[in-house]
Amino acid sequence: GIFGLTACIYWFFTAKLLDRLSKGIREAPSKAIMNELARDSGDAPDAAYGLRQSLGTAGMLGGATMASLTFALTGKSYEKTFLVAALFPIIALVWMCKNFKDELITGSSISAIAAQNRNLSLGPEGG
Repeated sequence: GIFGLTACIYWFFTAKLLDRLSKGIREAPSKAIMNELARDSGDAPDAAYGLRQSLGTAGMLGGATMASLTFALTGKSYEKTFLVAALFPIIALVWMCKNFKDELITGSSISAIAAQNRNLSLGPEGG
């Protein structure tokens, strides 16, 4: 009884710790890119952060709702629910590869493109 509970607690805290660490690793570059793109376009970075947060919340709500509906509609089949859940990331990956093929092949990054745009806006004399 109690040993199983302690093992679960250790696994839970380990998983939560790893989740927080991975979020910290992916959040900083994401926010830096958003800040840079917002500044380059003349928009307020705060508006971009707010939009990103709103879209993330909507995605979590929509995803949980779709997962619940899929689970109920498939007769509580975990296999079918996870199969349906895997379709959306696959579709997104195919879309990304199709629409950003040049960036994937050449390896150009958003920072390099933004730097190039800044240099073009400065003019031939550089300022």
